[in-house]
Amino acid sequence: MTAPTTPQRIFSLLLAITIPFSCLSAEELNKNKKQLSTAEIDFQECLENDDETASEDTISCYQDVLANDPKHKWALNNLGYLFLVKGDTAQARRYLDQAINLDSNFTTAYVNRANLLYDEHELQQAYEDYVHVHSLDPSNSGVVFRIAEIHHDRKQYKEAIEWYSKNLKMTGAKKSTLSNRGLVYFQLSMNEKALSDFAAVIKMDPEYYPSYLNRALVYEDQKLYKEALKDLATVLTSSDKNWTQVKALEQRARIYAAQGDNKNALVDLDKALSLDPSNSLILKEKMKVLAKFSPHEKEEITEITKQLQQMNREPNSKSKEWSEANIKEGQW
Repeated sequence: MTAPTTPQRIFSLLLAITIPFSCLSAEELNKNKKQLSTAEIDFQECLENDDETASEDTISCYQDVLANDPKHKWALNNLGYLFLVKGDTAQARRYLDQAINLDSNFTTAYVNRANLLYDEHELQQAYEDYVHVHSLDPSNSGVVFRIAEIHHDRKQYKEAIEWYSKNLKMTGAKKSTLSNRGLVYFQLSMNEKALSDFAAVIKMDPEYYPSYLNRALVYEDQKLYKEALKDLATVLTSSDKNWTQVKALEQRARIYAAQGDNKNALVDLDKALSLDPSNSLILKEKMKVLAKFSPHEKEEITEITKQLQQMNREPNSKSKEWSEANIKEGQW
């Protein structure tokens, strides 16, 4: 079974944090100065001022710690994390690699590096790091979720279900996990289980509109158009005026076209394009619908073809095309 359009995945947020333990208070720091190395005193002071914003002062503070103690693994980890926040993945990787080389069981650094690798689409290396962390700390539910995501990305659907289900046992009913497991069931044509997971998400949060879109996909696949249109209407009449509106219009247009209502299909596609003019998926869908009309529409089809060709020649042009790759949990 091929999904008629891209379903809406939920991606996890970063899993690790920079702060390894509670900061010593100023009083405790003064009491313990004789027992602590200069590097450790400096590190505690860095922690006190670390707001995780990757400011130059914070980075310089941790670098001063390393000047006194090049093997301070937590300073290396925190610098790696801060450069990751800053978007400098090369520097982040360098510091995290050093931290891990000092301690092969340093789970926080492994998770930070795995997050970096995952975002860089280096799935095999990311997977190995997450699995290593899981072997050291099986209770880390975020790592279990990310392992499930990688299986999902690789279309290893049975393994994805296994790991999403394991995450649910650890965390209880959770929207992100239920929604993603529902999508895997859908990919395996296990539609009843997919509908069950999406219904559970909607019951938990009736305003969680991506699950209405996903459930509408299943209904569309089953040719249960009335049910699909009802879910899409819920999205379109909501106050959630973002990408969900574009997807709902696209899906509803496809259903109209399947029912032979090409006029209303074009109305919805034009509405979607008014919100997202450079969405190639919707442009291609419009071409399909126009082709069903009289030859007078050939001129518009030609114009859309030229637009798509121009977009292909400009790979750096940014479209708001809503694909799995750019939808994150935090945006919902």
